[in-house]
Amino acid sequence: MQLLFPKPCPKFPAHVCFAIAVCCVMTLGGVLKAQSPFDAPAMDDAGFGDSDFGDGGFGDMDFGGADFGNPGFDDDQPDATGDGQSGTEEDPDAPPAIADTPLVRQTLDLASRKPSTIPTAVKSMATIGQWAAVEQLLVALDEPDDATLRQIAVEMGPALILRAGGREELSDASRDILRKAQSALADQHQSDERLSAAIDDVLSDSIDRRLGGNRVLLRGGNASIQQIIGRMLEQPELASNRDLIALLRRLGKGGARSLIQHAIYGDASAQQVALTALAGLRSPWSDLLAASALHGQSTTQETRETAASLLARHGKGLPSKNATVAAIGKAIDMQSDRISRVVPGQDIATAWTLDPDTGVAAPVQTDALAAERRRATDLASILRRIADVPASLMRDAAIADAGYRVLVDPDFGDDDQIEAMLAAYPELSTAIGMNDFLDKAWDSSDFKAISAGLAIIGSGVIDVPSELLDSHTATPTTLVRLASSSLPRIRYDAAMTIRKIDPGVAFAGRSQVDRTIAAMQKLSPGPVAILIETRPNVRAELETVLTQLGYQVRTVGTVAGALSEIVAGGDIRFILSKTQLWDAQKTELADRVRRTSLGRRLPILFFVDDTTTPFDLDQLEYPRWPAITRVIARPYSTAGLIPVLQEIEMRQPVVSLEAVDRELYRRWATESL
Repeated sequence: MQLLFPKPCPKFPAHVCFAIAVCCVMTLGGVLKAQSPFDAPAMDDAGFGDSDFGDGGFGDMDFGGADFGNPGFDDDQPDATGDGQSGTEEDPDAPPAIADTPLVRQTLDLASRKPSTIPTAVKSMATIGQWAAVEQLLVALDEPDDATLRQIAVEMGPALILRAGGREELSDASRDILRKAQSALADQHQSDERLSAAIDDVLSDSIDRRLGGNRVLLRGGNASIQQIIGRMLEQPELASNRDLIALLRRLGKGGARSLIQHAIYGDASAQQVALTALAGLRSPWSDLLAASALHGQSTTQETRETAASLLARHGKGLPSKNATVAAIGKAIDMQSDRISRVVPGQDIATAWTLDPDTGVAAPVQTDALAAERRRATDLASILRRIADVPASLMRDAAIADAGYRVLVDPDFGDDDQIEAMLAAYPELSTAIGMNDFLDKAWDSSDFKAISAGLAIIGSGVIDVPSELLDSHTATPTTLVRLASSSLPRIRYDAAMTIRKIDPGVAFAGRSQVDRTIAAMQKLSPGPVAILIETRPNVRAELETVLTQLGYQVRTVGTVAGALSEIVAGGDIRFILSKTQLWDAQKTELADRVRRTSLGRRLPILFFVDDTTTPFDLDQLEYPRWPAITRVIARPYSTAGLIPVLQEIEMRQPVVSLEAVDRELYRRWATESL
């Protein structure tokens, strides 16, 4: 009473006040026990809700164990099971537990009663990170149809699907469903019927239909580009339609690249459509293609008139033939420079190619180097349209074209390929033309083009092959110099080619050719690595690592020894060297190796460890020689070398030798000698 009423109540006696207090307490207890929809959930004796502890403000936090686990105590406290053993043991193969929260329970319950809500449920659970619930929902889908898959993809969106695909909680079957969902949605967005109808909507007079058509086409990506250009080819008057041109522009660079293929390799009607559409897109290729069509020797009159009208819009008159040829030549030169600066395999690009049988241009995923070489080939094709082009420009076009052909097919050299190359560039069948081709390709370090040139020479089509060997001076010809190239494939192919056309007369550099053929006889079954190391324990460890990677190891202790091994020849892939050398500085090793013909492009890997004296890495990793030089941590296993070896292989100008190649070269050299 003193607690409830510290002071006597002036209005009621004490016993009445006590009765009132008891009624208040009982009333409050009834409220806590109430079960109406507006009342709080019932509480157990410990003061927690019937559903363990519901959400309680903790969300789906896991406190460990069942319900609360053992908060505040060690996990190894014995369980009261009578035998001292734990009451439950976790099964490592069991699926992850699903959080027991009202939201999760209600979502799963609704999905079980109404399967059509599963896509929405999957999105909801994935959004809040309830991956166990996502797994249960996806597993419940027994071979879902395309409509369900599309709805999942629409609900989740690309970002959430990508996030879900990396979760370990999801099984392979669930990830497969997500992949199928993306594919099903893409198929719907890219279906021919849907996109064709969308183009009809864009061309209609209804604003609502035009807006809807635009939305559909913008989701279609490259498939929309194909459909729009296909409709332009069917209805040439649409090539200047502002709405379709605007759509192509919003769909990215693919529209212009597809039209370029039609303008170069399509028939007369396709060329006219492509030229008109490219002008509408304001493509940098537009004027160049129109000028080449204007002066092309096989251009139809209709295409010539279309090109002239497009060029006349600038109000500067029509470009002359010489100006057009010069512009194309400059474009080829600029493209060759771009190619020289591209790192192979570093970036992925999309190139468009025209199928001559179907007349449809399609996108192809490739690396950036292949895409740039493809553009150089397209420029060469434009130049070939025009008659009486200077020989130097045709040579540059041939080099660009040949490099792309070898990139596409490293085994370039069958009769059909050589015949096609000579049909495009007849001057390559002459000794003068081939010498000029090899000289320029050598100067520009285009070894893929050189590989194509060697294949053409080896086919026996050159009119006076001896002119490729005898320079009539003390300086070897480019073909003879190729027999001492630092790239084994080029070196051996050149030696074989020279032996095929050798008339038996003396020429400058013959001794080097003979040394190359002699080295071919001694080719080892595997590729070679040169190791420069003097410490016995380190040498043994590194030899083991290199052997495990499949290399034949030539170990030396000095720079002079490494140079001797390089001169001996073979399929040498790289030098692995310590930095503290006995007979030279680090930079001197690189310079002396690269000054030899066989070592000019030989990669050098310097390794460092705890005993290495600090030095400036830039003086080694950014040299003036056209080859890889890297400073790496000392490799204690194959994993320490694999990344840099992959980089070396990726950046090789030509394909490295395989075991079968080395065996074929060795047999040929034996028979030749």
